[in-house]
Amino acid sequence: MADKLEQALRHLRESHPDAVAMFTEGGCFGLAQMIRALDDRAVIMHDQLDGHVLCLIAGCLYDIDGKIFIDDYPNYAYLEVLNEEKAKAWTPNWRAG
Repeated sequence: MADKLEQALRHLRESHPDAVAMFTEGGCFGLAQMIRALDDRAVIMHDQLDGHVLCLIAGCLYDIDGKIFIDDYPNYAYLEVLNEEKAKAWTPNWRAG
């Protein structure tokens, strides 16, 4: 599944010149919801330092840039499982789990 996810993220990045900006400057939560819809193992994580949202799957993080090895993520110490209250504030369609 990870290879298909990385391929889908690559296609999304290449689909529009503003795709990376869209999913790193306000749309990262929406992308994380899409990733979770594609892979039930995905846990939505929130970077408390810079506000970025990513998905954790099998020890790796995913966002619009694709797979990020957890040891390579500079703000690893600031990651937390996304708080449901925060998620509800970001979108009215939030569903836990």
